[in-house]
Amino acid sequence: MQEVTAITQEYQRRSFQKAVFSISAVLFSGVLMLAVHFAESAYATDVLISLFGRSVLEVEWKVYLADIVLSLLLVLIPGAFLLIVFRKNPFSPFAGPPAAPKYPFLFLPMCIGALYALNFAVDLLFGKLLAPFDRPSYYPLTLAGMVLYFVRLVVMPALFEEWLFRGIMLKQMIPSVGKWPAVFVSAFVFGLMHLDPAQSVFAFGFGLFAGYAYISTGSVWFGVLLHMVNNALTGCFNYWTRVFGWESPIFDSYIIFMILFGIVSLSFYRNRVRETGVRTRRTREERLLPDGKTVFRATLHSPMLYLLAAAYVFLLWLYYFAG
Repeated sequence: MQEVTAITQEYQRRSFQKAVFSISAVLFSGVLMLAVHFAESAYATDVLISLFGRSVLEVEWKVYLADIVLSLLLVLIPGAFLLIVFRKNPFSPFAGPPAAPKYPFLFLPMCIGALYALNFAVDLLFGKLLAPFDRPSYYPLTLAGMVLYFVRLVVMPALFEEWLFRGIMLKQMIPSVGKWPAVFVSAFVFGLMHLDPAQSVFAFGFGLFAGYAYISTGSVWFGVLLHMVNNALTGCFNYWTRVFGWESPIFDSYIIFMILFGIVSLSFYRNRVRETGVRTRRTREERLLPDGKTVFRATLHSPMLYLLAAAYVFLLWLYYFAG
């Protein structure tokens, strides 16, 4: 009996160590992301001017092309680190055929509507508190700029951020911490990457939906679609507000429609799930993994959590309050 107890304790100890290791690796990749943020803000302009001249900041299409390159570095550098740590092929996140959650025609609008409702609630409750973090937005005026803006806003984030956050982070944490803890940790890092607190909350919510889509399908492709649709709607929304203003009836009607559409879709989706019994149940192997409390304790044991939080607070201070 004592031998069985000793074996069980040793297994639990090793499971806890694996959980700490995988969570720490993902959190440290978040630190790398914020470090790239800082390096780009501090040195990117000077480097670009020294390489290509001042025209890179004066010609619209060059500005957006440079922004695409910098946004790729923000994802590829931490992604390369995780690929080395977990010893994975860079193309493995996109392996396998595309798949979608059950009833995707309901799941997609449900996600979008819920995210708009979350954004509306955050703005309503904390709008004044978050006002200092608002930054002016700039939109393209030329055709080439519009094309590159669309690529930067819709195509690149959908492909490369899903590759990193769901295809690598989430996928590699699941064997050591389980599905839902992995979804929460990857969504947490995804939120912090966006820096702006309001955007971070929205991105965290998006990460939960995209993570659910992944764990229910084993494929990142529906997350890519969800990401594209969300960002394309955001781009259209930004142009509307630029032309008609925030107080326009178009703005109010759009928000109300998206929220109501999400509520209706959620109602139908829940009914269909109850009828068919769609679940993301834990397998026998997953039941042997640490429980939620143990994973939470493993996260608190990781020094990377506190390093990531400190880096995030420092960048907020530097970008918004340091002058």
